[in-house]
Amino acid sequence: MKSYVVARPSKNKIMCFYTKNELICKTYKDGEWSGEVSLLPDVRGHFTAALGADGSVYIFCQKRDGEVTLCSDANGEWGHAAVLKHKFGADENIFITSVMTDSGMSLIYNAPGIGGRCKIILHGAGENGGWNELENIDECVAIAGAPYKTQHLDEKRAVIFYAREEGVLGCREITAKKIGSFNVIHSPGAQISSSAFLATETSVHSMYSLKTLFSSQVVYRKDFGRRPIVLAEASSPRDCCLFYAGKTLYACFISDSRLFTCVSRDDGASFSRPSASSARFCEKPALAAYISRESRRDFSCRDVYVDSENPSDILLLPDMCGDFFPPREKSTSASENRTHTYDAGLGGELFELRSQNAILKNALDEREKQVKRLMEKTRELKEEIKIQTKDKENVYNSFINMKKKYQEYKKMYEERVQAAQTPPDDLISDD
Repeated sequence: MKSYVVARPSKNKIMCFYTKNELICKTYKDGEWSGEVSLLPDVRGHFTAALGADGSVYIFCQKRDGEVTLCSDANGEWGHAAVLKHKFGADENIFITSVMTDSGMSLIYNAPGIGGRCKIILHGAGENGGWNELENIDECVAIAGAPYKTQHLDEKRAVIFYAREEGVLGCREITAKKIGSFNVIHSPGAQISSSAFLATETSVHSMYSLKTLFSSQVVYRKDFGRRPIVLAEASSPRDCCLFYAGKTLYACFISDSRLFTCVSRDDGASFSRPSASSARFCEKPALAAYISRESRRDFSCRDVYVDSENPSDILLLPDMCGDFFPPREKSTSASENRTHTYDAGLGGELFELRSQNAILKNALDEREKQVKRLMEKTRELKEEIKIQTKDKENVYNSFINMKKKYQEYKKMYEERVQAAQTPPDDLISDD
C-alpha cells in the first residue's frame, strides 16, 4: 500500500506528502509548488498524517527496519523521533494514526493477530500529559491494504471505520476516555475491495465496492438502519470517495482508469446514474487523504484524487472549489491579484454540467458504435445472401445436370430393353 496526503494547515497553506523510498514534502506558496523536500529516508510506502490545533503537521511512518517514526514541524522546523521503539519487527507492517483531541494526542495502531487478522490498539493520552493503559478496540481485516480509517468529528471525538471480519463493515466513536460500541454498516456479504466514509454533524455516509460472483457493485449507505443503494455495477471499481460541495453529495469511484460520479441533492436519499467525468484527469490516479484545519460549511471531504506520478497535481477538487488554492501573497499587477470568488455550489454546477456533457458525448459515441456495428452486420448479411444465392444457383445447376443425365440414362436403358426384346434377323422366318 502506498499513501498520499494533502494537508491544509491553514487557509493560505497547502502541503503534499508522499513517498519514494523517502518521505517527501512539497508546499504550495505564492501561486506555485515548491521543490521536493526530503523529511526522512528509508521509509515504507504507507504513512498517516494529522494536524494539531495550531496547524502543526504530525506524520507517522514506518522505516524499513520496522521502527515507527514521528515527523513533525511543531517547533517551526521538521524533526523526527522514534515512537513505540523496538516494539515491532521488520516483517510487520504497522499502520499508526494519531487522534488529536483537547486532551492531547492519542494513538491508534494495529498489532499482528491470528489468521491474517490484526488487533486495533488505542494508546490514549492521559489527563496529566502521560499515557493511559493500552486498550484493545477490536480485531479487523484489512481493506485494500488499510486495516482501518479514522476521521475527526470535533476536538473531543473521532470515528474509526474498519471491517471486523470479511464482509462485515462498521465503525466506532472514540474519545481519549471511551471506546463506543460497534455500529454495523454492512453485514454479511461479498468481499469488500474499496471503501469510503464521510461523517458529518448529523449523519455517517458510507460507500464501498463488493465483489460478487460475476461482477462488482458500488454501494452507498447512510447511517446504519437505512437500506443500501446500489450506485453502479462496474469493472473492478476502486478508490471510492465521498464529499459534499454546497448541499450536493458526490459519490465517486474509478473503473478502467476513468472517474465516475453519482450525485445526490437530497442528502443521500437518491442518486443520479454514474457519469464519466469530462474534467481533466490523469492516466494513473490515486486516492489521497485530505486533512484541513479550515472550517467550511460549503465543502466537506476526507479524501481527494491526485496523480500518482505527480502527487502535488490535485485532481477534481480545484474544479469543485474555485478558491481551493490560496491566492498569491504578492502580485505585480491588478490582474494577477484577482482571485476566484465563486463558491463550491457554483463549482458543483459547473462540474455537473461537464458530467452531463460527458454523458451526452458517451451516448453519442455509443450510438456511433451501434451504427458501425449495424453497418458491419449489414455487410455481413449481404455477403451471406450472396453466398446463399450462389449456393442456390449451384444447387439448381446441379439438379438440371443430374436431370439431363437421368434422361440420358433412361433413354439408354429403354434402347437396351427394346434391343433385348427384338430377335435377330436370321431367326425370323418367312412363314
